[in-house]
Amino acid sequence: MKYKARQAGVPFLEVDPAYTSQRCPRCGHTAKANRPDRDHFCCHRCGVAGRSSASPTCRRSSASTSCARN
Repeated sequence: MKYKARQAGVPFLEVDPAYTSQRCPRCGHTAKANRPDRDHFCCHRCGVAGRSSASPTCRRSSASTSCARN
């Protein structure tokens, strides 16, 4: 993936995947309680909620850029 980004002239940032499924894309709060089950996400700090599969890329990319909120 890194070489493809370089070919396209797009910045590439490696992000540690640890806890990304528990991290809120809006406020960054990370907690096991944010994932009540495998299919749902609900931040206990700011209240953002939705399907877990709706924005995994958004959560990972929020380490370096802003992302659209669902």
